[in-house]
Formats: sequence, C-alpha cells, structure tokens
Amino acid sequence: MAEASGAQVSPETDLHNFNQEVGIAGSAGNEKRACANGCCISRALDAKSSQIMRQASVVNTALRAMGTRNNALPYGDPTARIRINTHAKLVNRLMTTLNEYQQANRVHRDIMRERFAKKYRTVNPLATDEEVAHALNQQPDHFYTSEVGRCVHGDDDDAAANG
Repeated sequence: MAEASGAQVSPETDLHNFNQEVGIAGSAGNEKRACANGCCISRALDAKSSQIMRQASVVNTALRAMGTRNNALPYGDPTARIRINTHAKLVNRLMTTLNEYQQANRVHRDIMRERFAKKYRTVNPLATDEEVAHALNQQPDHFYTSEVGRCVHGDDDDAAANG
C-alpha cells in the first residue's frame, strides 16, 4: 500500500490501519442495533466491508512478500530470527483481527436476519416457521422488493421524510 508521497508503507502500518478500519466497522455494527431503520447504515457497512477486505488483501500480500524475503536470508543470520519472529507476530495479529472482523460480521448478519424475520412476520402474520426460514434463505433483494420494498430501492429515506 503506497502513501500519497509514494513511499512504501510497512506491513505493521498496514496492519495498524486495518485494525482501525475493523474497529470502525465494529462500532458501525453497534450503531446498527440502535438505528430504527438501519438500511442506510447497512449500505455503509457493506461498503466498509468491501474496503476492509481489499485492505486485508493488501496486508496479506505484504506479509507474504515479507515471508519470502525472510526465507531468502542466509541461515544463521542474526537479523533473520528477529525478522522471522516479527513476521510471525504480524501474521498472528492479522489472523486475530480477521477473526474479530468475521465475528462482527456474523453478529451483524444475525441481527439483520432477526430484523428480516420480524418484518416478514409483520407482513405475513400467518407465516409458518418454514416460510420464514425459506424467505431468509432467499436473496435479500427479493424480500425487500416483494415484501417491504424499502431498503433496496432507497424508499427508507422517503419514509423517514414522510413520518
């Protein structure tokens, strides 16, 4: 990942930035619980998720390159052990951060599934558990466009303006 100056940023800096992005996404997930509608936050969270995964890929590539360079060092080189240990710590931190991020995504997905089921039951109060489960397994776009018709098309902004 290159900064505006064109200088190469270290994997440590990339990993630090990645940790900050995951923290921002996690806090956005908490805000999602408090948001009555949540569709706009969900869209922002999806965009942030894509950005985070791209950044994770950049960090992963930098760590792989670092590992390749470390493997090319002569055996017994005193700096090799330090570099290899630093690399191992960075890889461990990346894996920990990715696991935390995936956990935050699972929590968000579960919250959205609960809301989805609640909205589906509001629209179809006589729906069986099987129908709700089937609706949950369908494309989310299908649910929003056919049953509620708000989130995907941005009608939530109009609904908020009207009352």
